[in-house]
Amino acid sequence: MPERSDAELIAAILEGSESCFEQLMDRHSGRLFGLLSRFTRDRGEVEDLAQEVFVKVFRKLHTVPQSTEFYTWMYR
Repeated sequence: MPERSDAELIAAILEGSESCFEQLMDRHSGRLFGLLSRFTRDRGEVEDLAQEVFVKVFRKLHTVPQSTEFYTWMYR
């Protein structure tokens, strides 16, 4: 089975799929951790900041425009 796109995962999440949210976060967590590590070297703080980002993403996911790349939207 081909890997689902971010847009497909987002649609499934908005329909209630928790596993798709995990997949989306797993897909982008490495880049997010890399970005956050530029601001602090404390691994615990990076993890806390990432958790805050993931919570905000979950709450605002319905606002992602279909024409926008997910990571670009999350970065903002």
